[in-house]
Amino acid sequence: MRTKALRLSLAGMIPLVLCGMAQARHVTHPVTPQNIESQPYAFSVQVKDAGEFKEFEIRIKPASGKTPPGPAARGDLRIAKISKQQVEVPPLTMVNYKGDITFTFKIPIQYLDWAHFTYTESSEGPFPVPGDYWVFDLSEFVAAAKAKSEKESRIPKPKFD
Repeated sequence: MRTKALRLSLAGMIPLVLCGMAQARHVTHPVTPQNIESQPYAFSVQVKDAGEFKEFEIRIKPASGKTPPGPAARGDLRIAKISKQQVEVPPLTMVNYKGDITFTFKIPIQYLDWAHFTYTESSEGPFPVPGDYWVFDLSEFVAAAKAKSEKESRIPKPKFD
């Protein structure tokens, strides 16, 4: 009798689990230098030269009037496969201080065209909660930083007598 009740309980749970997984919503939002200001978080991306690398600092703060990132917030760094070669992913550092999150990492210059950073608040596990993914194409931010630097170098410096 107990076995039959257990089977019925498990059989009743399976549709609930499947339905929950089907309702889990995962939405990808590309973040570019052009649309970074219109995101629901106050994202900022800093790019610096570091020899054979580009050093990145990505900050995430709550936008005005929004709640800070939750405890399930995380970042993920990926470098797409190049031909058949799998590229080792550099270390990623995350600091969460009073709701402001800072990610830092370095990417070898030769891999910038294949490097992406993703920020999400979706939890991991067999039953992920609905989540949004903000994906940063890192080469776009390098190009924007270079263009900004070139523009600033063309601005005449004031002369003081």
